[in-house]
Amino acid sequence: MSGVRPPPPPPHPGTVLSTGAVLPGPPPPPPQLFITSPASSGLSPPPPPPGPTAAVSGPAGIVSAALGANGVQHARAACRPETSKTVLGWVTTPPIEGKRFSKVVLMGPYWSGTNAVREEIIWRFPQSEVLNPDKLDVTVGTPEHLRTLCDGLASGPVLNGPLWVGRRRVPSGYKLLSASRGVARSVLAAARESHSSAENADAARSSGGAGNGDVLEGSAESQAAEGFAAVSAECDASGEGGDAEPRSTGSSAWPVAEESSGSSMPQPPFNLAFGPDTAGRCGWWKHAVRPKSQGPIDTDEDTLVVLVTKDPLFWLKSVSKHYYEIRASEGSRAGLDNLFGELQHAGRHYKDAVELWSAAMESFLDEELYPSSRCVLLRYEDFLFRFWDVMVHLSAFLTSNGQRLKEPPNGNRLKVHGGDEVRGRDQALKYYAWTGNRHCDFDRTHLERMRELDPTLLRALGYQPAPGADEAVAVALERRLCHWVPRLRRGDVVAARLTCVTPTDRQSFCCHGRCTAGRVWALVVGASDDDDADGASCMVEITRQVPFEWLAAVAGRRDWSAIEWPERARSPALALLNGTKELRLDRDSLDLRLPGRPCSFARRDENDDVEEEPDMGFGTSSCSSASLPLTEEGYRAVVFLRSTRAMADFVQRVIADLEVRGAQHGRVLDRHKLLGFARWFSGEASVQSLAQIRRELPGKESEKWVTFAAAPPPRPLRDLPAEPLP
Repeated sequence: MSGVRPPPPPPHPGTVLSTGAVLPGPPPPPPQLFITSPASSGLSPPPPPPGPTAAVSGPAGIVSAALGANGVQHARAACRPETSKTVLGWVTTPPIEGKRFSKVVLMGPYWSGTNAVREEIIWRFPQSEVLNPDKLDVTVGTPEHLRTLCDGLASGPVLNGPLWVGRRRVPSGYKLLSASRGVARSVLAAARESHSSAENADAARSSGGAGNGDVLEGSAESQAAEGFAAVSAECDASGEGGDAEPRSTGSSAWPVAEESSGSSMPQPPFNLAFGPDTAGRCGWWKHAVRPKSQGPIDTDEDTLVVLVTKDPLFWLKSVSKHYYEIRASEGSRAGLDNLFGELQHAGRHYKDAVELWSAAMESFLDEELYPSSRCVLLRYEDFLFRFWDVMVHLSAFLTSNGQRLKEPPNGNRLKVHGGDEVRGRDQALKYYAWTGNRHCDFDRTHLERMRELDPTLLRALGYQPAPGADEAVAVALERRLCHWVPRLRRGDVVAARLTCVTPTDRQSFCCHGRCTAGRVWALVVGASDDDDADGASCMVEITRQVPFEWLAAVAGRRDWSAIEWPERARSPALALLNGTKELRLDRDSLDLRLPGRPCSFARRDENDDVEEEPDMGFGTSSCSSASLPLTEEGYRAVVFLRSTRAMADFVQRVIADLEVRGAQHGRVLDRHKLLGFARWFSGEASVQSLAQIRRELPGKESEKWVTFAAAPPPRPLRDLPAEPLP
């Protein structure tokens, strides 16, 4: 994969591993609550934590009901979205059930994780093309390609419709970038010349032959010429071979290029780059907010639209690092305060960034703009904390590479803007896990504004409302895991991140958690009763490989053997684990890689808390798929068992339930061949969907291991004589 950064240096000599119980480090300092001073924010600094029986007073005094048994923080409420759309990792809705796609369009606000999602889709689903990248490289290989390109650019550098150059499709609203100035200017000049000739011919015909090529004031050609200088200036500013960001010129019309006596049309083959226009003319720009006037997104039935969302509080804090194309009234490019004033984005004005987030999320949920038959929601928090669950669900719609699907998620940084605050996977897991990080840095006015968010919208996406100012202080005093962090259950497979500590000062981390001695596979054997609390720990069993019950591993290598991506040499410090079977580790050092069952098998109770389903043997060798429903969620639950035999049992139930030729007479004739079929759905060779199983089974009747014909009636028994024959 691209963007691989070098592995971190090995631990310092003489260090020992921290297991969380034997050598605990000091708790991290409480997060900063407000970016403004107490005088300007109207809040007093938080008092020290009270004792067990002490009364809490002042700004931190919270009514017990606010943080009681049914409160937001003491018991993590279920984060199940309440929407009719399919949400990856949760539920498949009827409009899209059973459909397969070969192309993908990604949509999501700035800083919502679209870059990370795109990289994982490209790597794990290589047959699925992402149609709306930030930069689209086009190869002009033949003179016919060149003519097509010039015709498409005849009305200006921004395409008014989709353009096919060879086999490459450039979406409508993309513009020719100035990355290759010399080539781009030559192509622009040729296209403009063709455009001018056509305009003159049309003008001559309309005026009865009058006119000698004069440009009439207010004509289309005149308007085209007015915008040329902006693009020309952009080309000059970017430089030859530069890598400029796609920028809006403010006009889709042709600029007026300076005539160069030595300029000539480049001869194929050569490369050009296109990027989305960010002034509101590109409906496929991944950060665009689609208004009602544009109607449904113009994708075909073979394209899956993935709508990426992010919690509004964390999103605002991320955007405050770098605004990109969001224009603040004060002209600033970073900071929280300006996000709560008037903004301009993609040619539209918004009251503030809260309204911008609401408009984007409401458009995602609008059936008229993003139909459920080809659009799915993906929450960034699920992509981060339930990665395998999301990837398995995505395999129901896209063709996956079975081996790549089992590789660890990419932990590298995928952004260059935002400085050191741009996080890799490890940093993101620790940062987005805690409610204190979600609520800090906002002052009272910020929190009051965010509490105006529509509760119905938040509930539809599974997000909690913003806390009040006083509640935010109490949250910081009582650090808790966010509601989207999954509870660890017995049988979950995790990647345990181990750090080093100095042997001389065993109470402090020599690297404050930044130095990674390495990761090991571990199986959760026991979780603490309160895994929400700061410093919560889990008992894990170190394993050398992810446990599975498949018939055979992939020839030549062991499945699931890699812990980190890219793989790196095993740290010498991990040798200290030799002979160690069980460790108690801090919860935030455990990355849930393979849950024992999907999160969709947790349901709400009357108090809005998570109520677990009865233990069905997930993560154990005695598991059975007999009690799982014949639904897409039930299929994914069997995939989580990592057992081809369990999948074969599930498929056998599907065969008996499948109606073929108007009857349900399916039965298995050869168990061994059934296992060979099941491995392509269990994860041993690939992961697909229940709908694909149903589609393929009738055609397997010719292979003689399954039949859907009615069983012949039993042969009647011949009457035997009452007396035995002599």
